[in-house]
Amino acid sequence: MNSKSTISWIWFFWKNHKKYFFVLVFFTAVSTSVAIAYPLLFKYLIDFFVQKLASGSQEHNLKTVYQATGIILLVGFLQVFSNLYPAMRARVNQRLEVDIRQHYFARLLQKNWKFFQKFRTGDIATRLCDDTASISWFACSGIFRAIESSSKFIFCIGLLFTLNIKLAIVSFLPLPVMLFAFYSLQSFLTKYMESYRQEVSQTGNLLESCFSGIKILKAHRAEASFSKNFKAQLQKRIGIGMTLNSFQIVLWAIYSSIGVSGQIIVILYGGYLALEKEITLGVVYAFYMYLGMLTGPLFDIPNFFTARKQTMVNIRRLVELEETGCETELKESWKNHTELEQLHSIEFKDVSFQYNDKKIVHDVSFKLEKGKTVVLFGKIGSGKTTLLKLLLGLIKPDCGEIFVNGISIEKIHLPSYWQKIGYVSQEPSLFSDSIYENITLGRNISLECTQKALKECNLLEEIKNMPKGIHETLSFKGSSFSGGQKQRLCISRAIAGNPQLYLLDDCSSALDAENEKFIWDSIQNCTKENMALVVTHRPHSMRYADEIYFLQDQKLCKMNYAI
Repeated sequence: MNSKSTISWIWFFWKNHKKYFFVLVFFTAVSTSVAIAYPLLFKYLIDFFVQKLASGSQEHNLKTVYQATGIILLVGFLQVFSNLYPAMRARVNQRLEVDIRQHYFARLLQKNWKFFQKFRTGDIATRLCDDTASISWFACSGIFRAIESSSKFIFCIGLLFTLNIKLAIVSFLPLPVMLFAFYSLQSFLTKYMESYRQEVSQTGNLLESCFSGIKILKAHRAEASFSKNFKAQLQKRIGIGMTLNSFQIVLWAIYSSIGVSGQIIVILYGGYLALEKEITLGVVYAFYMYLGMLTGPLFDIPNFFTARKQTMVNIRRLVELEETGCETELKESWKNHTELEQLHSIEFKDVSFQYNDKKIVHDVSFKLEKGKTVVLFGKIGSGKTTLLKLLLGLIKPDCGEIFVNGISIEKIHLPSYWQKIGYVSQEPSLFSDSIYENITLGRNISLECTQKALKECNLLEEIKNMPKGIHETLSFKGSSFSGGQKQRLCISRAIAGNPQLYLLDDCSSALDAENEKFIWDSIQNCTKENMALVVTHRPHSMRYADEIYFLQDQKLCKMNYAI
């Protein structure tokens, strides 16, 4: 990503905050003007006092003091006003951070399964949290600090040369050392910043894998091993971070020493010129103050270019998320696609699919019709879940066609199709929210319908016994629930939506015989006027099917008997 595309990317998020942009421009002008005026004002006051106190009446001198005090109070008030500038920048930083995070979160929710196979959860979380915070700071504070510092730098340089050319030239003798140090260390800073972001992502991945599998970890007494791995990862991350900090400390030390060196030169050489009557005492004071003011810009301006490189890395990491993998929610072309009011049938005709040159299913044909329950039986890893993804339109077949109501799925408006599907995956997916929200997922489903769905899964009484009932908040991934409770809660989620098609992906593996029979009876009641496709590797689940298909060696065969 080059500078031009970086600017375009940042402006995309600034467009919704144009009024804040102009407010910040105004604050920048005020802050710069006040900072520049302060030393110049005192320069004139010092020279004025030196002149008037040497000769003049006491009454006139007191009047001058009163006038000077009034001017100083006015500038002081403006200084207080300009101090609001950093607070304003911080507020805009937060607004941009929210916008960037929401934008990319919405994009991520549209990604298909290939995307989530490539990026781990910890890495995605780091990019959405840490990277967006860094980008939003640069997009506002970083840029406006650089503008303010550049303005101060230019005006300070101009005023110094205006006040006395000789003293200005001598004061800037240490400047080439700073420029050499900056350009020498810049490439190293960029390299270590990118490495550090990668290690932060890796740390997030390690934490996510640890806590998501904490039960297995503790069951196998693997705490020590994970602690060792985590310690090694932290040491690697800290090593890079310390190196990065060392470079930054060296740069800051160089900038600070250059500023101090310039001020020492002003005191020595400027004092000499003052004694020789070439400049006034006020000029020496102004030089001293302006050189002190230059220390900040001399750090901020190079830091802007360093931060720009880091921001380009962070933006590239977010753009990579956006551009990787097909998005499931596509496009303008859906305008001309067929929206579904009812689901009557779904048919596979000679469908084949392969992943990474490995055949998963080959020449699969079957038909699912309204009012029927079809069971898809096969061993673990035989490709059953892949068939569900094909049916959902999440992946496209390499050859063959899938028809919905006799229309190719390529011509179907997928959102209207998905709205009519109740899907239950192999692994129960629960969120750290209330039981009610876990079932409704923001859909317009009444409390009565939610309770009815829980009752259909023999779960309502268990939930009523909880302190907050249906409004009880679940722990991370529902870890306080048993495996069977998690599966029943996920099935309740599907039933509550009153779908026309149930897709159940081996969702009864953790249920005992009583609850499994109870749920199968409920599903059969729900599918009398709808349809269901049930994936399983458990033979006794076939007894509930109208049709049974067996998937083996990438082929699908119909079985004309039940077990």
